[in-house]
Amino acid sequence: MPRGGKRKNAGRKASPKKSDPLAALSLRKRLYLEGRAEGKTKLQAALDAGFSETMARNAKARIETADVRDGFSELIQAVIPAEKIVARIAEGLDATETKLYAFQGMIFDREDLISWTERREYARLAAEMGRYFVPTQKTEGEVEHTGDVKITVEFIGNAAAG
Repeated sequence: MPRGGKRKNAGRKASPKKSDPLAALSLRKRLYLEGRAEGKTKLQAALDAGFSETMARNAKARIETADVRDGFSELIQAVIPAEKIVARIAEGLDATETKLYAFQGMIFDREDLISWTERREYARLAAEMGRYFVPTQKTEGEVEHTGDVKITVEFIGNAAAG
């Protein structure tokens, strides 16, 4: 026994386990995240976790603080390996869709086409996640446009008659 009659590390809190990404959160916040991970709505997960109805109705603003978002990110990283996410994004870049041709309930032809909408979204996602492209935040009043801007001014009436 160490000097002073105390056990070693007596009175110290146990450090959170590295394997549990939610260990640093309060019990209610952990229960909230577990509920969300099970597929519950924000409202239902918050109510089941013991939050008041007012807090539950404003879960995004009141419950999903930075520590909860960090916990959710860690939970995702613990469950879904990065390789799997990269593989799904790569698959999305080659997305196709099947067009069926039918008449009176009978399918008589099918065609595999490039799904440009899906590919465009996956390309944007891959570019952002790979930091090839980082979208800029628009400031208030800023307008985004493409091409030339042509302004036409018409005068009505006779300026000399004023």
